[in-house]
Formats: sequence, structure tokens, C-alpha cells
Amino acid sequence: MDPKLNELKHLLSKDARKADRIALVLKFYYSTPNNTRFLIPFKTDKISGDGIKFNSKKPLKEKTEINIKIILKHPRKTLFFSGIIIWCKKTKIIPKNASKKVKEFYSIGVKFSKMTNNDRKLFVNYISNNLLTSIMDNNEIIIL
Repeated sequence: MDPKLNELKHLLSKDARKADRIALVLKFYYSTPNNTRFLIPFKTDKISGDGIKFNSKKPLKEKTEINIKIILKHPRKTLFFSGIIIWCKKTKIIPKNASKKVKEFYSIGVKFSKMTNNDRKLFVNYISNNLLTSIMDNNEIIIL
């Protein structure tokens, strides 16, 4: 059997968490109770059917509810739902080249909260289809 199919089978069958995290890039927008305007697009670092991890220059407080907007391409649909900030950790990337500046940002974990079953099913299918297509085509996993 193709090693990539074995990898996909292993990834989909693991159940260490409620939902496995996948290194998949997906563009999304969010707003907070203090700022109801959706902010510039962010990209996920990791994603699952239950939540996302992303990086931001600004921290978000734990237990803050945010509104999330994701625009799916196939099928063309915009999903709106809520999430709760589960954790926010300050992170640094120290470049190998000493002349470059250390990058500091916040790594943020969000658990989806108010999401209809239909939207969750559509979202999980979207992730699965894009992951499978990418593995079968031997491409990098990036969805914009």
C-alpha cells in the first residue's frame, strides 16, 4: 500500500485527543466582544474539527469568546460561529543568523463553541477532502 495512504489512515485513526490536529493552513477572520469588526485575515497553524491554533502579534485573554468567519471555496460557503480562547502563549523564533531580529508573537488555541452540527460536518468534510487531495497529489497542504 502507498506509504502516504498509510500515513493518512494512521492520522485519521488516532484518537489521542477529541479531534486530531492537522498542520493545515486555512484563512479565517475573527472579532471580539470589544471589537465587533472582523479583523484582517489570519492563517491557521493547526486545525481540527473542534478548534484551531494560530499566531498573532497581539495576545487574547483566555476564556474570551470570539466570533469566527471562514470562507470555504468548494463548496462556496461562509461559516460563522463562535470559539473560546483556551490558551495564549508568548513565543519567540530565534533566527540562526545573529544579525536578524528575534520574532515574538502569541500562539493562540481556540476551541469551537457555538457551531451548528451541519456547519461542523461541512467544515470537517472540507478539511478531510483537502487533506486527502493534497496527500494524493503529493502537494504541500495549504488552503487559502
